[in-house]
Amino acid sequence: MTKWRVGSVSMGVSLILLGLLFFFSRTDAKIMTNLLMSWWPVVFILLGVEILLYVFLSKSEKVTVHYDVFSILFVGFIGTMCIGTTLFASVGLLAEVQETIGSVEMTKPLPTIQQAVPQNVSKIVVQTAARPIRVEGNAERNVRLFGEYRERVNVPAEAGKQGELAYASVQTIGEVMYVNLHDLPRKTGINGTDPNEDVTIVLPQSIDVEIRGEHNDIEVATGRLQSNWAIDTDSSVKVQVAQQADVRITAISALQPEAGNLKWASVTQDPPAKPEAPDQENASEPEAPRAFVSEAILGKGTHRLQVIHANDVTVNQL
Repeated sequence: MTKWRVGSVSMGVSLILLGLLFFFSRTDAKIMTNLLMSWWPVVFILLGVEILLYVFLSKSEKVTVHYDVFSILFVGFIGTMCIGTTLFASVGLLAEVQETIGSVEMTKPLPTIQQAVPQNVSKIVVQTAARPIRVEGNAERNVRLFGEYRERVNVPAEAGKQGELAYASVQTIGEVMYVNLHDLPRKTGINGTDPNEDVTIVLPQSIDVEIRGEHNDIEVATGRLQSNWAIDTDSSVKVQVAQQADVRITAISALQPEAGNLKWASVTQDPPAKPEAPDQENASEPEAPRAFVSEAILGKGTHRLQVIHANDVTVNQL
């Protein structure tokens, strides 16, 4: 008669359950993880029940429990792995790993924002986030924002999801309309995401505009400008103006403007460069940083386009 060793039944049941999990995981890999986290305590229940049954069914007065060491080690290994998986899941690491494995990058459209400019508004202030933006002039008296963004999402769980994205807000205070751009929510962790936005803002050509940058590149297409525009950023600025534009362009930049097809009327340095001292040892104070001041006049120069604090400026006539 075969001797019953405690642990053999538990190992057999565990192998059957583990095989079923691997079988069902062929259709959905997450099923195995979820079920494994659900049934792993049954392994210890089976081992305990098996010990009680052995003692209860034993006919000898002095019961000696015989263990199947290999089976118990196998059951213990499964239990340890399941406990580790549960600990990872409790702190969110398991979900992070699942999202990382099944994630892809997708490009999605930003919701369009459109608002009419009240008649009493004489100036529009655009306060940008730390993202490259494009600003275009239009004959309509409306403010319109649109674009797209790129982010990493989990497929298929999140690919079709798109909630309301508050990437911008428009409000009017007195005679000034403020257009504020916001950073999209960022996710931290192993599968952290930083959505890459590409926003276009359409503004009326007939209203004064001030664009306040925040360490971001700015591209402006003014068209036939009919008001005064100012751009303030410490990064790169690209400007497109119409051939028939009637505007005076002034650019203050750290680098001398060389790119673009616009012919500058004058390019000077402020403050002017000092002549080198004949005796370098007598040079007391370091030379202050200089900025390039460039000017050009298109047409009669009735309107003004100013770029200040920029690192480099590129102007093209189209």
